[in-house]
Amino acid sequence: METTQYSQVDLASEQLDSALKLFMAKAPRFASAVTLAGASEEILGKILERQGKMNAMRHWYLGKAGNHTGCKPTPTWQQHASEENFARNVLKHIHDTEVIAIPFGLEDAAAMMLYRAITNYEWLGLEKSWRMVKFERWFWKWAV
Repeated sequence: METTQYSQVDLASEQLDSALKLFMAKAPRFASAVTLAGASEEILGKILERQGKMNAMRHWYLGKAGNHTGCKPTPTWQQHASEENFARNVLKHIHDTEVIAIPFGLEDAAAMMLYRAITNYEWLGLEKSWRMVKFERWFWKWAV
């Protein structure tokens, strides 16, 4: 069997595009959009970190924690990451109960994960697709 090499950015971009298609479909698939956008967000974010740049999750944490004013960060980074990735992690892992509880809607979780993934994509200096631009227009109306 022949080994094929893939660019991590290309794979994460494909996941992000698929997540956007699922989110914006006439019959949305929010759970799938969360997991695909989450995978893309994580990969793109780690690539930014390798380049010595800040990713969307860290940027959001610093603003949320008040670090920009010199205040002691609260919550901790781990608590922040756990909270922000809760829906993605619930959807990825097996649980002791058949029914799982997510304290917010899957649409909200997918929207936030997509926003973070697109932010990381853009901060890598990549040109946003028309689908990303369309989502961001919707997102800013929804978020405000």
